[in-house]
Amino acid sequence: MGKKARLITRQAKLRLLKPKSTHLKNKNDMTDQSNEYKAREYVFDLGNVAKENWFKPDESWELSLATSDEKSSIERRYYPTVSAKVLPEKLNGLLDLVKVKLIDLHMNFASLSPAARAVHDDLQYIIAFNPNRQRGN
Repeated sequence: MGKKARLITRQAKLRLLKPKSTHLKNKNDMTDQSNEYKAREYVFDLGNVAKENWFKPDESWELSLATSDEKSSIERRYYPTVSAKVLPEKLNGLLDLVKVKLIDLHMNFASLSPAARAVHDDLQYIIAFNPNRQRGN
C-alpha cells in the first residue's frame, strides 16, 4: 500500500511557507519600530498593567526618561513599572506621543520637568511608575 495523502489547512500551509526569523526579538527592544507603533504598544501595556494591579481612578503614572542604572533603581523601589528601550534620538518624540495617547484615553499621568527632557546619549529608556506604590522591604 502507498502513502495516504494528508489534507493540510491553509493556516498550516502558510506557517510552513513563512520564512523563519534568524534572530529572536526582545520584547523591550523597540528600536526598529515606528514611534507611532511604539507609543500605541506602550500605552496599551500601561493600561494592562494598571488593570492587573487594580489602579484606582485617581492613581496615575509618572513618566520618566532614564539610563539603565536609573531604570534599575526605579524598578527596585516601585512596583509596578513599565519600561521600554528606545534610541536616544527618538525618546522625546516617543514621550510626546505617549502623553497625547494617554490624554486621549483619559489616563492620568504626571508630567516631567523640562530639565528631564534634555536628550543625553546615555538616556535609553522611557519608564512609568506610580510613586505611591513602593515595594515592600
